[in-house]
Amino acid sequence: TDVGLPEEWRVGFVNALDWRIERSFGGPGTSLAWLRLAIPLVAGESTTPLEQCAAIADTANGVGARLDAQRFTYLNTDLTIHLFDAPTGSWIGLAAETSVGPDGLGLSSAVMLDAAVGPIGRVAQTLLVQRR
Repeated sequence: TDVGLPEEWRVGFVNALDWRIERSFGGPGTSLAWLRLAIPLVAGESTTPLEQCAAIADTANGVGARLDAQRFTYLNTDLTIHLFDAPTGSWIGLAAETSVGPDGLGLSSAVMLDAAVGPIGRVAQTLLVQRR
C-alpha cells in the first residue's frame, strides 16, 4: 500500500516500505506519513517494533522534503533518535519538515508516532543536499 507516494521516490529502500501519505508531501508545512517495513530486516526473522522504528526514522528527510527528488539528492550525514515511549506496532508515523540553506546544508526533524499510543519521540538528521 503506497498511498500518496510520488512515483519518483519509488527506488531503493523506499520500496521496502509500505507508505500512507496523509499531509503535504512535498508541499509547504509539516508532512505526515505512516510507514511500515514491507519485508523483514533479516529474512526468516520477525522484526520488532523498535527495529522497525529505527529503520523508518531514516526516511524523515524524504517525508519532510521540499525539493524535487529527481533533481536533488539528500545525503543523511547523521541520524539521532530520541524515544520517550516504546513503539508497539508496525505502523510508525513521521510528522516531518526539512529545511535547506543556500549552501546545501539542511536539517530534517520529525515527531515519531505510534498508531496506538501517539507521539513516542523525535528524529533529527543533518543533510547534505546537492543537485543531481
